[in-house]
Amino acid sequence: MALALDLGPDEVAIQDSLRRFCERRLGPGSLGRRSVSFSRNLWLELAELGIFDLARDGTVARHQQIAAALGVLGAMGFPGPLPQTMAAAMALDEARWAPIGAGLEIVSFGLAPIVPWADVADLVLVVEDGQVRQAAADFDFVATLGRTASARVTPGQDPSLGEAGHALAVFQLGVSAYVEGAGRALLEEVTDHARTRRQFGKTLGEFQAVAFPLAEARMDLDAALVLIRAAALAADQDQTVAGDLILAARIAATRAALASAYAAHQTYGAYGVTEQGPVAWLSRRIQEYATQSPSLGDAMAGLSADTATSLDPARWAS
Repeated sequence: MALALDLGPDEVAIQDSLRRFCERRLGPGSLGRRSVSFSRNLWLELAELGIFDLARDGTVARHQQIAAALGVLGAMGFPGPLPQTMAAAMALDEARWAPIGAGLEIVSFGLAPIVPWADVADLVLVVEDGQVRQAAADFDFVATLGRTASARVTPGQDPSLGEAGHALAVFQLGVSAYVEGAGRALLEEVTDHARTRRQFGKTLGEFQAVAFPLAEARMDLDAALVLIRAAALAADQDQTVAGDLILAARIAATRAALASAYAAHQTYGAYGVTEQGPVAWLSRRIQEYATQSPSLGDAMAGLSADTATSLDPARWAS
């Protein structure tokens, strides 16, 4: 059965709305404006668009729409616990979710000890032994490369809020879409630079050492996007393969986004690494998201044996 890669009208409308919102509130493009700081007012405005309702239709998440939305927000470098909020919707009851879905409160979600955005959150959820629990009240801010207001947390003693399976799946899908979008934005920016920047009488893109890594990164991102959409479709249809596809999408998207960041830094040279450079801040956001718990290693460990074998890079080395 062929997979249709074209987005449906609902997903297109969501992406268009979010893109216009980000361009109006953050400025056009993601790279030109440098890093955007987290703001509760900005978060509230995003919630008013109904973005968090995608994760909460009764107890059913709209996975395809979540992936479409977070792909755009990743490309725009929107700050805040986006995958974490989508995941938390799967764990909280209606009364506790209501102020979060409305943007009035901030929630984060992850595995101890380091949880991103915990330092700005009103509620922090931690996965422990397959269960979701509220984190203990006291935790310490931790400085990170991607500036995601992370904190060191420990699970509290309150009763479990429920099993973590669906919440983790939505989290992994959300991270996949966000980093794929961010990686694609980086790649588009650096490709334009390679097309116009001249060195030794040629554009940078005419040098194979520059062009080939960019082309490979683009192919990797396209492959990751296929997996993300396949995973979201399978999850919406409640297919048994959805779990493996979501984990495979996390692996593919993380690797592709990191490769895009690496290619961007290589193409820009030293200027691309500096704090004032055009790509460093979004590249660092990608690097931090790539290592957030549940991490890439967790995703690989969670794959079924058959899928893990098929995704093993060594199998395709020849």
